[in-house]
Amino acid sequence: MSLPGGSTQNPNCHKLSIKRSFMPIPYPWQKQQWSHVQKQIFGHKLPHALLIYGQSGLGKLSFANELARSLLCTQLDAETRACGKCQPCRLCACDCHPDLYRVNRDDDRQQIRVDQIRDFCEFMALSRQFDRYKIGLIAEAEKLNNNAANSLLKTLEEPPPYSLIILVSTGLMQIPPTIRSRCQQVVFHAPPRENGVSWLAEQLPDCDSRLLISLAHGNPLTARGLARSDQIQNRQWAFNVLAQLLAGEVSAVTAAEYLFFPIA
Repeated sequence: MSLPGGSTQNPNCHKLSIKRSFMPIPYPWQKQQWSHVQKQIFGHKLPHALLIYGQSGLGKLSFANELARSLLCTQLDAETRACGKCQPCRLCACDCHPDLYRVNRDDDRQQIRVDQIRDFCEFMALSRQFDRYKIGLIAEAEKLNNNAANSLLKTLEEPPPYSLIILVSTGLMQIPPTIRSRCQQVVFHAPPRENGVSWLAEQLPDCDSRLLISLAHGNPLTARGLARSDQIQNRQWAFNVLAQLLAGEVSAVTAAEYLFFPIA
């Protein structure tokens, strides 16, 4: 069955449930923002548009997706998170909920195209399929080109009832002022250094959490990504080459060959 936005319903989606990762969402440094938004929801004061922004590596998109699921869920848990079991949650799990639409920049493009936003606005104008919210989520909102931003503006100015537009961005000032001014901003900052170190140490006990947090400028998820990549190993290898150079064990030419033309 074809759904709004061009999605196709998975015939097995009634068997699916959201698989929670071992990481809680919201993450520990997101609790204040989560609590604030939930108070707005239960107080019937949720704005029609949220702009979630901050540095990369803080889990902003995860926060936005979890918020969307919680607004569509019919059986929230004690932490106001989506239950993962009701029909809307199962539809979210297979990415075929008819009241949820996501926009992502195409991998081969540097910007979000205007036709993507036109499709988005057409979706937001449709009636709800469930008696909850109609939600549109735009990742990398700073990548909207001028025409796309102008196309989005009308929907922001005249939002349909029971709708929520969520913009997620790492570049607040790259978003046009006309868009920013029509959204309530939810800002994320890196947690205190010791909190980030403690969290990372719990997730990756065999890694140098302090070093990783420093290299990631305090952003825990960036630090976790570094730990799972080759960058730390390559960094140590480069230090070893420089140490050998300073000790006179290799020549400058040899060191340069190692650093800039490494042997595969």
